[in-house]
Amino acid sequence: MDGFLSFTPLSPDTYVPGIQEDIIAPLWTDLDMYTRGDISYEQATNGPLLQTVTDQMDLVYPGFTASWVFVSTWLNMEFEPDTGAVTFQVVLVSDNEGHTCVMMNYGVIPNDPEPWLAGLQTQDNNQNFTIHVSSITNLPLTSNVGIPGQWIFQVAGSPLVPTILFPVLSSADHLVLYDGSYQQIQLSQPFNYFGRSYSQLYLSMDGFLSFDFNNNLFADGYYPYNQLPSANMIAGLWTDIDTYTRGDITFQQATSGPFLQQATTVIKQSFNLTSFSATWVFVGTWQNVEFEPDTGAVTFQVVLISGADSSSYTLLQYVTIPTDYEYWTAGYQTADNSYQFQLPVSTITSLPSSTNVGVLGRWAFKVNEPFGLFFPVLPTAVQNALSGDGSYVQIQLQQPFSYASRQYSTLYLYMDGFVSFQAIPQYDGYYPYISADIIAALWTDIDIYTRNNISYEQATSGPLINQASSAIQQLFPGTNFTAGWVLVATWSNVEFEPDVGGVTFQIVLISDGDSDVSYVLFNYGDMPNDPEAWKAGYFTVDNSQQYTISVPSTTNLRTSTNVGKPGRWAFRVDACAFLNCSPNEVCVLRSGVYGCACADNNPRPNPDTFDAVETCGGTNLSVSLSRCQLFEAGFSSQLLHLNDPRCQGQIQNDRLVFSFNDNECGTILQTNATNFIYENAVQMFSGSYQRSLISRDTWLNVSFSCVYSLIQTIDAPTLFQATSSVVSKNLPSGQGTYQISLTPYGDASFTNPLGGTVTLGVNQQIYISVDVSGVDAQQFTAVLDSCWATPGPQYYYYYYNARWDLVTNGCPNPQDGTVQVLQNGVSLSDHFSFRMFTFTGLSNSFSLHCQVHLCLRNGGQCALPCTDNDDDDDDKHSKRRRRRSLDFHDTAAISMSF
Repeated sequence: MDGFLSFTPLSPDTYVPGIQEDIIAPLWTDLDMYTRGDISYEQATNGPLLQTVTDQMDLVYPGFTASWVFVSTWLNMEFEPDTGAVTFQVVLVSDNEGHTCVMMNYGVIPNDPEPWLAGLQTQDNNQNFTIHVSSITNLPLTSNVGIPGQWIFQVAGSPLVPTILFPVLSSADHLVLYDGSYQQIQLSQPFNYFGRSYSQLYLSMDGFLSFDFNNNLFADGYYPYNQLPSANMIAGLWTDIDTYTRGDITFQQATSGPFLQQATTVIKQSFNLTSFSATWVFVGTWQNVEFEPDTGAVTFQVVLISGADSSSYTLLQYVTIPTDYEYWTAGYQTADNSYQFQLPVSTITSLPSSTNVGVLGRWAFKVNEPFGLFFPVLPTAVQNALSGDGSYVQIQLQQPFSYASRQYSTLYLYMDGFVSFQAIPQYDGYYPYISADIIAALWTDIDIYTRNNISYEQATSGPLINQASSAIQQLFPGTNFTAGWVLVATWSNVEFEPDVGGVTFQIVLISDGDSDVSYVLFNYGDMPNDPEAWKAGYFTVDNSQQYTISVPSTTNLRTSTNVGKPGRWAFRVDACAFLNCSPNEVCVLRSGVYGCACADNNPRPNPDTFDAVETCGGTNLSVSLSRCQLFEAGFSSQLLHLNDPRCQGQIQNDRLVFSFNDNECGTILQTNATNFIYENAVQMFSGSYQRSLISRDTWLNVSFSCVYSLIQTIDAPTLFQATSSVVSKNLPSGQGTYQISLTPYGDASFTNPLGGTVTLGVNQQIYISVDVSGVDAQQFTAVLDSCWATPGPQYYYYYYNARWDLVTNGCPNPQDGTVQVLQNGVSLSDHFSFRMFTFTGLSNSFSLHCQVHLCLRNGGQCALPCTDNDDDDDDKHSKRRRRRSLDFHDTAAISMSF
């Protein structure tokens, strides 16, 4: 009952591994027939049953005639527990020539939660064969003889030769070739081979087809050590082949008839396609030819197939292959080596007994990917992976993939052109407000109503790994990278919604063997304009890392690039790539966190303060710390902040820099009699806050301050000049600076500063503005303490030792009745005026000097009144003191340089 035949009595109620008996098991598991089912058997040595089995065997082994048959059928049985109806058969068949075969036929097979086995077993374990499929539900879809749902095994007699070849029809062209020769053939329909379209090919006696001509290719045999030129070619069996004593080399093409029907069936079976229609077939056959030296008859085929969907395939098919003493190879390659595959067999005689599509002796490949950029969609890929608008499939990764600062073992492949590392709501098309770790080659509204194949495949070895390593090394020169894992997801000829044409693109994820260096490739093929909203690039759930491919239209994706290859975009996406460690740093993983540590040759000055550097520039303040020293101490630069947690730093080269204004980020202002001080701190709390008597969590608190002097003195350089003179005072380390300017004007409106060379007469009124910049006007005012003049240029001061006061203690000099203090202590601008004069007998020019101090607005009264000591009502408004008469001795004009 439990789905097997045995030649000795056995009665287990399910599959029991380890039983040492001769067993034929089409589906050995726990079967029941409580509610339904029927088990039947029948033998025949003649009649319709024998004829039916003969016809089925003849499809695989031409000329086979059954003489006895035994058929056992399990019809609509139920699994235990019941998951649905199960139907399958086992057929024992023999002929009169001593050949015995076992046929297993599968109907509907639901999923079985119990252990199960399908295959053959002998009591001495010498002849065991297990049907390996990823799921029991795949038994009706697979085969070893090219007929889905049917498996045939020969268990006795001389070896039977199965026929998987396309027949050589009477219309075939028979070639007369000699050692190393070839035949140029015009194709009745162009063939697309990895993005290139060919209308002719060259068929070589030595077992290969080439789309390029080169005399060196057509030597007498395959010579791997001669560095043969690269070419776009397909090798059924490239070796030294002859036709001295026997053999025939033929080719034939077809655009209609039985060849197209056979090609359509083979491709649909090989690639598990629900829809495919062949439009052209080319068959090259080497039949019963001989090796050099002659070791026996050799028969194989190379078949080219084009589909109605513009896809292209090649079949390599082998029947009889004796030992070859010459060098040989089998597979395909492109001239630029972007695509190449060698059949992985240990000996040439293994070619008829090996396969990549479940039919022994047959190897099948899709060969039409565009531009030489695409990774091939191998027969082992999961085809038709998605169905339904907005659908997705969850994929368990064979190796963790590092994305930003996280590692993932699962991803979700979405129909709408992207993969996500988190399951997100099912939207039909691009939805801009989704927050997740997403990699999107073309996130838009994609459908598969009329055509599709969305496929994916993972690999840790083989041609995909080789191609991934080569691609990264070429795209990122100087990178010593070897791929350890790759996932290739391909949207082949899908449609936009609304349908504007076929769309083809790929997402390729690549990581190294340690799973900590990761890359993403986007490959774009056919790409019409998409009328819907769309996006391409990569994005993180916290928006810390994102990149959008900015092109005006989806059609430009095919012609644009960031790596010099139109149609391809490449990005490194692991944590170290986003950290951008400087040459003085090295990216490492510590305590589960990636960061930039200090390189061995990078000195670590002032480690106690993380090499902190303060910059105090008026209202603009900054402090910077060494990123690598912070990381080595266990502090993440992303989590550090100032007193206000919203104020975080920015990475500049290898330093974390906090830049802010004096009234931002929780800055505290302190004052004393001589200085005002801005205080802040760089902070981080590494643990979670819990109330406790003690704590072993780590705090970081790097306090810093900028100190500014409340009082400064400014000197007008050399002669009194009309152009503004700015003095920037540099204070000791940790001290701040601000600027004071002294500007003369010709009138009380203070709108037209004096400049150039002008002539002012003695006793002519002049207006002076003293301005402070670089401090916060909402917190400070400028107070003019005193201003005075000295004869001649500034350096004359020590020579003459003469000085005339204009403003003293913030008020006009009572000895100079021309001075007016117009504005003082109410803003950062102070204004006063006076009448021009000369130093009698000393100089017609003078230098002007002023002393200013800053006053904190909320600290008290900054604008103090001056006492009026003059009884003259006309002059009371000036708050002046009388001026000495020595100012006016020379009435001649003086010339001043402004």
